Amino acid sequence: MSRYSRKPLFDEGQFQDMMNQLFRNLRISEGFVARQKAGCCGSCISYDIASKVKNHGKPTVFTTRQDDYSRGSVYLKFGFIHNSDSPDFEKDDAIAGRIIADVAKQVGLIVVWNGTGDQCIRVVATKELAIHEAKEDLKNAREYLKYHQSTPEGSDGREASIKYGIDKMATAEKFLQEIAVEEQAKEEEAQARSYAFID
Repeated sequence: MSRYSRKPLFDEGQFQDMMNQLFRNLRISEGFVARQKAGCCGSCISYDIASKVKNHGKPTVFTTRQDDYSRGSVYLKFGFIHNSDSPDFEKDDAIAGRIIADVAKQVGLIVVWNGTGDQCIRVVATKELAIHEAKEDLKNAREYLKYHQSTPEGSDGREASIKYGIDKMATAEKFLQEIAVEEQAKEEEAQARSYAFID
């Protein structure tokens, strides 16, 4: 048996359509500065958006040309465009994230996110693919964390790497737990309907 389970199939065209709808809705209905596949990297597009005065005070979301839609999942970079000395920037970013997550679900995308402003939002084409990726993330994060915890204390980047591993693992566990609760609720609902039919 292979160490890695087979990646679930998805419709790439449908995924692109859902992404287009997501960005359109965020831009038109929610007032976001929303750019898809814009700029060579996150730093460039962030600077470009923030440099325009008309964008100040607005929420933003984007992907770059480095993001590979053919995988069926992509990370959304997001936040509010505000002064660097704003005391509530993390809270503001989390608010923007919740709006993005809600709109993504409305257009049929699966959302994997820890609910904070300091982690990108992953949107996935199908639930099956999201579960597959979350399980892979969980396994890889455990190995990553084990490696960095074994490095000497005081090593460059050790604490940041450990935090990254913990956050990655927690996000995967949170999503898989949400799916388990959802499946349990569906099973109980189906049982209730079957009992009602028998009665």
